[in-house]
Amino acid sequence: MVKVRLLYHLSDTFTINYPRQENSESQIITKEGSLVVQALLRAKKVDSLTQRSFISLTGEQISSIACHPSGSHLLCQLILKSSLWCSLREKNFYNKLDKFYTKMACDKAACWFVTQLWKNAITIEQKLQMAKSMSNDLQLLRSHTYARFITYEMNLTAYCTRPEQWKRSIEIIIKKHALLDDLDDDDNNNKKKKKKKKIINN
Repeated sequence: MVKVRLLYHLSDTFTINYPRQENSESQIITKEGSLVVQALLRAKKVDSLTQRSFISLTGEQISSIACHPSGSHLLCQLILKSSLWCSLREKNFYNKLDKFYTKMACDKAACWFVTQLWKNAITIEQKLQMAKSMSNDLQLLRSHTYARFITYEMNLTAYCTRPEQWKRSIEIIIKKHALLDDLDDDDNNNKKKKKKKKIINN
């Protein structure tokens, strides 16, 4: 299995080495290494080795990385800045984390990653995956220092009490976002055409 090692230097096998236990001394996630991997992820075309490394990560590995400050920032940047995220999102990324959403939501570092996962889920299935997983721990999440914010943003209480109404509301929001994205794409395409036409005329 290919892993990703968040080290400053990169070896022939690019790996992320994650801790098997929280706060383990064997944890090899560094700020410098995180910055290196972020640079690789921001490339216009992410290299195949980096792609395979992230695709091969298990839910446990992703969760462990997310619970480290530098690892959490890396995963947030993966979602916000990398073209690789679109590919990962279409695969079983959300399913992989099914058993780890509550744990991450209650972690000081990982809660930011959970928030980005929620905001960047583009299908009702992805939103439902998170809501179903976390609904069993509603009372804990509502009262937890870090988790209560994402619980509020997801409107998890409504999901637990009025699931069908919650689902309809989320579907409307998703459709609005999709429409806005389409408008933005059209606007960007028109700007590119105008710029190209201006260059030709000059």
